[in-house]
Amino acid sequence: MKWPLVLSLLLVLGLTCASSICDNADCEDPIEVNVGEEFTISLESNPSTGFAWWTYFEPANLTLTANAFIPGEVEMLGAPGVQNFTFVAEEAGETYVFMLYLRPWVNGSIVDEKIYPIEIAAESTQ
Repeated sequence: MKWPLVLSLLLVLGLTCASSICDNADCEDPIEVNVGEEFTISLESNPSTGFAWWTYFEPANLTLTANAFIPGEVEMLGAPGVQNFTFVAEEAGETYVFMLYLRPWVNGSIVDEKIYPIEIAAESTQ
């Protein structure tokens, strides 16, 4: 299984190249939040096929508070829906959320990947 390789790659990217990840990889639009604010990343998903979104993030900066699948409008077995990942910003700074769509038991073969830059501002004093 390639999980150790995938995890090592994400750790290297996240810890050594944090300022240039999006210079070398396709990233989604940045998400801007304040410390203490919640935000949600929503991704199309179809868990009935065995695929799942796997996420990696720095727990010092973010806390994952919810992970919920919302079925699509077509109520049929095997129909896709949306996977919602809700985070809370914990510490000011710049960080990333890495998302990998895969079947965990199939040698870690990744069919989709997303990188979300997260810009966390200090709590507002207003």
